[in-house]
Amino acid sequence: MTASYRPSFSPAHVFVRAAFPLSCAAALLFAWGWVHHRTLVALVAALLTTAPLLFSARARIVFIVVGGLFVFQSSDQLSPPKLYFLMGAGVCVAGALRRYRRMAHDPARSDIEPLLVASRAFGLLILVSLFVAMAYGTPQKAWLRDAAPYLLFAVAPLIAYDAKTAWSHRALRRLLVFAGLLGTAAFAAQWLSNRKIVDTSNFALPTFLLGAALFAYAMAIVLEGERHRLRWLVLASGILAGLIATGTRSSLILVAAPIAIIVGARRHFARRSIRFAIVIPAVALLVILGVQTLISVTGADRQAFASRIDLLRHTGTSSDQSYTDRLAQTQAAWDAFEDAPLLGVGPGHLFEWVDPSGNELSVTVVDSPVEYLAKFGLLGLWPLLVLAWAVGRTLRLLRVRAGERTVGQLAIVGLAGAFVCWWALGVPFNDKGFASGFMLLLAVALSEASMLERASRSPRT
Repeated sequence: MTASYRPSFSPAHVFVRAAFPLSCAAALLFAWGWVHHRTLVALVAALLTTAPLLFSARARIVFIVVGGLFVFQSSDQLSPPKLYFLMGAGVCVAGALRRYRRMAHDPARSDIEPLLVASRAFGLLILVSLFVAMAYGTPQKAWLRDAAPYLLFAVAPLIAYDAKTAWSHRALRRLLVFAGLLGTAAFAAQWLSNRKIVDTSNFALPTFLLGAALFAYAMAIVLEGERHRLRWLVLASGILAGLIATGTRSSLILVAAPIAIIVGARRHFARRSIRFAIVIPAVALLVILGVQTLISVTGADRQAFASRIDLLRHTGTSSDQSYTDRLAQTQAAWDAFEDAPLLGVGPGHLFEWVDPSGNELSVTVVDSPVEYLAKFGLLGLWPLLVLAWAVGRTLRLLRVRAGERTVGQLAIVGLAGAFVCWWALGVPFNDKGFASGFMLLLAVALSEASMLERASRSPRT
């Protein structure tokens, strides 16, 4: 006798049956909310789409690094995509902090503790700057737009540790190469276009210091590594050639990276010095060939390029209007600092000056290191001192755990050299790729230390 069929009323079956009417109701609710409460609906949608970042460590580092490269390429205004990115970054921080607390027995946690102290110092500085900016009547959006690079740098150590726990050393290195090349290409494209050398458009965030991080890593392998030195030498030369082709003074800052790497550790100092002396002619030749190739491939205006190079030889003279303009910007920032020497005027403050052509200009970011003092006052020097101590302390801890000074550690030293030299031109934190470059190098260094520590503990046959 055939058993009679009985309909199933399991929770899964009920959910399947109710899926269609629930979807219709949700769509109607969304449409109604979009008409009457658009901001609230956009906020809910942003939270739903960024929620997976809370549970995926691999997605978090990609969102921060790659997302930043494409979100910050637009104008300096705090657009909805940038707000979405900052919200997603906040979710990434929450997820990374959750993972950090779960990894209580990981030895790498002690390596980044000094940098977390520096993170808290910058976090406190940014919090104080909010009240300062409000006191000066600065719009909160303007404050957030200027404070965003500092916030990203403050969370960089935590995200770097998070990436180290989820990604392999090779994957982190590939991400560094991809991001560094993309940022360098965007930087070169922007400045070649600004100087009428090549007609091109922005396709990613133009960042110098992210490319400098990759350059420092490549030079660390050339000077300290044992394998694949030639390919990394070609990569480093390509980055240098791309920056020199723009005719920017900042290109010379990259020289500080290999010099810092050479003096970064007493051990193998002679070997690194000899290698550097040997590769200088090769780098010079590769750079010349690279610049010529870039000019030929892009159809650049050779006359405009030659005029720019000739102008660089007159830096500091009356014929260099960009240098004169920098002096005017420095004076405007210094005047603001004199008005508020202790706490500064806060991020988002408008600096006003007259350029060499007689035009009255007002911007929130100027090409002068005095901008940092103007925005944060003497209080801003305290986090910098904490940062210097934290980087030195972290490098010592990594060297002890790894048993040697690794390529990643030397790359951080090289980036630190470029960071210090950048202060001669402006504030390095304004380069939105700096946080990503530091983050990736730190993640690579942490991964190297963990690999070497495991290798030293494994039994030898």
